[in-house]
Amino acid sequence: SFDFHDINIYQNEECDMDGSTFLAAKTGSTYTFTSDDVGEVIFACSVGTHCNQGQTVKFTVVAEDSMEEVEYSPVENNPC
Repeated sequence: SFDFHDINIYQNEECDMDGSTFLAAKTGSTYTFTSDDVGEVIFACSVGTHCNQGQTVKFTVVAEDSMEEVEYSPVENNPC
């Protein structure tokens, strides 16, 4: 059994590790968005089947000069 998490940036929501970027091997890590992140950024855990079980989160990042209020909708039934 897996009793830990990691965090990666995925290219899509299909839990495909191809092209993903490893960020950290533990819970509680931080990430600062930059202008390179404008668009959709998908974070997910790659441990075991965590990603396929819904341990993902998607952010829409906008350029600082086009800041607008964004509505946040939590994902229901997320096992995180």
